[in-house]
Amino acid sequence: MTSALDALQNALASEHAAVYGYGLLIPQLTGPAREGALAAFDEHRNRRDRLRALVAALGVEPTETAAAYRAGDPVTGAAAATKLATDLERDVALAFGELVAASSEATRMFAARSLQELAIRQTDWQHAAPRFPGLATDPTATATPGPPQIAGPTPSPPPLPLLP
Repeated sequence: MTSALDALQNALASEHAAVYGYGLLIPQLTGPAREGALAAFDEHRNRRDRLRALVAALGVEPTETAAAYRAGDPVTGAAAATKLATDLERDVALAFGELVAASSEATRMFAARSLQELAIRQTDWQHAAPRFPGLATDPTATATPGPPQIAGPTPSPPPLPLLP
């Protein structure tokens, strides 16, 4: 099971990636979609700042933003921007689902409310509600979700056990 600190740092890293991703997609949108993306950008920055404060309050150095991120597909046009926004909301929701499971009390409430907001925003972008927001896989589905579109540094896999 993930520790609360690891889950906080992972949620913070996902928010860094979302802030970057929204910076890519906002210029591709107009009208109400652009307004929604600007509001989401502000919400991700606010949540990122709150996560930084929570980690710092534990006496630990907060995860910093990566030097660079890579979008899976070029973000050219409103359709690509909408897909990226949907993917970002899903990816951040996964991190907050982990935080809900690993944290307690006030942090869990913050994570659960954030997860709810992320699921609503994902629904707005894709015009369909995710079945189990915050879970890596839908327990009733047979396929696994695709890779994140904007990803921060990839953690190293755990070492393989030594054979006798």
